[in-house]
This record gives sequence, C-alpha cells and structure tokens, in this order.
Amino acid sequence: MLDASQFQSGRLTFNYEITDLRDVAREVLESCCEQLRVKSSKTTIELDQPALVLCDRFRMEQVMMNLLSNAMKYGAGREIQIRVEAHRGRIRVESLLNAGSTFTVELPLADAEVGTGNEASL
Repeated sequence: MLDASQFQSGRLTFNYEITDLRDVAREVLESCCEQLRVKSSKTTIELDQPALVLCDRFRMEQVMMNLLSNAMKYGAGREIQIRVEAHRGRIRVESLLNAGSTFTVELPLADAEVGTGNEASL
C-alpha cells in the first residue's frame, strides 16, 4: 500500500543494478520452502541460462514473492513452475477457468555497457 501511494505521488525510487534473475528466483524459492511443503505444492524450476537484467533487485524480489504467494494460495496444491528466460520485456497473464493462471514478467537483458547502482525515480 505504501508503494502505491509513493508511486502515485512520484516519490517511489528504484535502485537499478544488473541482476541475474536466477539468483532472485532461487532466493525467493528458498525463503518459501516451508510454506511450499505445508501446501504440498510440487515446484519445478528452470534456470538454465544467465538472465541478466537491469532492475531494482528488491522490487523484483517483491514481484516474484507475490507471484509465488498467489500460486501457493490459489493453486490448490497444483504444481508451481518457475522459469527464467531471456527476452526483451513485457508482462503477460494467461488464465483458464478452473485450471489456474500463468503470470509472466519479462524484462530486457542488461546492456553490458550500463553501470550498476544507478538510481531513478518514477
């Protein structure tokens, strides 16, 4: 809720850094291991290639944590698949009635010449 009010007022800041999304996905998954076990949700993870993006790591952790939490909450124990792929950036949702939803967040790869630690506001 605080993020939404900061965003609307133009005070939300982002700390951009080159981040490998595989690392973020692993960390989020590790932090939810116990919850996944309790929910009996089989989890598969595909993290074959580096997926370097320029993003705010903390915000990306929030996105992944929210998606994983929703999958556990509404997935009724069905398998949760986590895939990190390299693309140019977009958000997509696919949903089938009584079958579940797939949320896809795609970020552009980081440019090798972009520095780290840049800060920007939206």
